[in-house]
Amino acid sequence: MATTVCLLPVLPPGPLTVLLDEPDLHLDIPSQANLWKQLVDLAKREQVIVTSHSVFAVAVPGAAYIDLVPGYLAECRKSVEGLR
Repeated sequence: MATTVCLLPVLPPGPLTVLLDEPDLHLDIPSQANLWKQLVDLAKREQVIVTSHSVFAVAVPGAAYIDLVPGYLAECRKSVEGLR
């Protein structure tokens, strides 16, 4: 017999947290750009946590980053700036 659990009553009020793991992994470049624009817009209203290797992630204004490999983030930003 299946059991249904309702978590809504125990969730605190306030903004939602959206957690995404590599959401752009299999998207073409225009679709990736569109997705990141939408995520930036969503982040104005909700907390958004994204894991990604996308160069679009490096350009998100006001984002906080966790640099798991020391120097990797700086290298990515330098590479992206070189394309402009």
